Amino acid sequence: MRVYGAAGTFGGLDHRAATPTGEALTTAPVPGWGFLPGQSAYFPAIAPDGTIVIANEPQTDNQLRPTARQMALTTFDPATLRFANTVVPTSTGLTELGGPWPAASSIVGGGDVSDVGVIRAGSSTRVVFTSAMPFWGWASGGGEYPTLGVLAQNSDGGWSVDRRRSRTASDLAVSAGRAERARIRMASRKSRKARRAAHAAAAATGDACVTRSYPGMDTYGDCRMPAEFAQLPASQGLVVTQYAFDDPDRPSGRLSVLDPVRGNVLASYAYPSITAPDGGQLAVHPREVVADPYGRSGAERFVVIFDAERGVGDAGAPSVAGAMQEFAYDAKSGTLTPLSAPILTGDRAADGTPLGFETATYDARGDLWAGQSQVGTLQAGALAVYRRTSRGTVLAGRSGCSVSSAWRGQAWGRTCAPDVRIGEAAGLGIARSLDPLPGGTVVLSTMSGRVLAVRRTADGGLAAGRSVDLGLDLLADRSTVRIGPRKAAYDRARHLLWIPIQQLATDRTCASWPCPPQVLDQWLVAVDVTRLG
Repeated sequence: MRVYGAAGTFGGLDHRAATPTGEALTTAPVPGWGFLPGQSAYFPAIAPDGTIVIANEPQTDNQLRPTARQMALTTFDPATLRFANTVVPTSTGLTELGGPWPAASSIVGGGDVSDVGVIRAGSSTRVVFTSAMPFWGWASGGGEYPTLGVLAQNSDGGWSVDRRRSRTASDLAVSAGRAERARIRMASRKSRKARRAAHAAAAATGDACVTRSYPGMDTYGDCRMPAEFAQLPASQGLVVTQYAFDDPDRPSGRLSVLDPVRGNVLASYAYPSITAPDGGQLAVHPREVVADPYGRSGAERFVVIFDAERGVGDAGAPSVAGAMQEFAYDAKSGTLTPLSAPILTGDRAADGTPLGFETATYDARGDLWAGQSQVGTLQAGALAVYRRTSRGTVLAGRSGCSVSSAWRGQAWGRTCAPDVRIGEAAGLGIARSLDPLPGGTVVLSTMSGRVLAVRRTADGGLAAGRSVDLGLDLLADRSTVRIGPRKAAYDRARHLLWIPIQQLATDRTCASWPCPPQVLDQWLVAVDVTRLG
């Protein structure tokens, strides 16, 4: 294991030869390492040349509470130790924006980067990113940060924003309107039933991103907080979760599909209003999306994990266990269809509280893995594994788990028991990342700083290895400093799992938000997966 960061920031890991669990350890001070003021390390991606691209997020871990004055991504080339921060300009070319807060020292804004990934776009590959909050109410002339951005590699090996291919929320709103009108034109020569379906799909697409206007500000686009994205294998469409709801009478977010080449809205699905089993209304936020690697044209499947709370999104409303649901996308008709109910495993914490889902992945065989946790705590549950069915689906097709295409929000939290539970994961803390390796192995990384490999056995079973302690308690005093892993990225060429270790603000570093942007140490850990037990 190797830990990268700025010289003098490795705490008790400096000069150690082994992790607390005995794995070989080195620390690697990187010249020039330093995230920009107000920025924390977030999700990573591995570029085709091996560069690690790291999204930057607010130090509050909350896109609604910014701590910087710019939008940025960090790039690191482990072969040359080249470290750089790429600042993203707005549509008017500005690289720093903030407001509208009265104290000059506390003016923050900029934009977050909510996800980053390497995708196929036609015959080429691109590094793309999304932003949940690319506009913060600044005055006329500030412009918008991209909602869907593209990074390009320069001739000198560095990285910059490809402004020509990037899209703001206003751009996406215009494209959604074009798609809406095109569907209606195409439906004019079809049957009445086909015309009704086309109008419904067109209306949903047109609502995916909208333009808004407030006095004293430019007109701007709103895509309702895009959170994470995943690429579908046949159509190459990008499924994007939209975390915020747009209608008080329907307090649920959306799912949309974007064209990876042109950045247009292709389809959208307004998640229905949800009533909890006890009869109360829930506010539901689509958060994580994972694409089934074996999806085929016309039936590309994916799962979504939701955050949810009681009420209609009121501040302080109690959260409920996050459900998971399987969907299908038909590129020809431009429709998104639920295949399963929003399910839970039925597992419960010691106090009887239902466990919800945190993160998920598909392994090399197409089986679905999901990490569980107890909402509102740091307690985790067993890993749940759902094996692929003979029909190619994972959740759909199971007794009691499937729903018809006419599903409109019933059966939130229905029990859908997994085929396998990996109990060794329960004591390691909340799952931060599940990463599939060739051959069917899946690696779990947890909030506590543990890494666990679960491998296929000769008889087709699953066996957990010995967990690795990354040594985060030695890196910093976690009783006073808020550090922890984020989602990891696997480099297939080098057999390395890259795990960002972020530091967030605390009451000591930011007693009352908004506070002036400040620099907090961040790190990157490389784990050799061939040496995991």
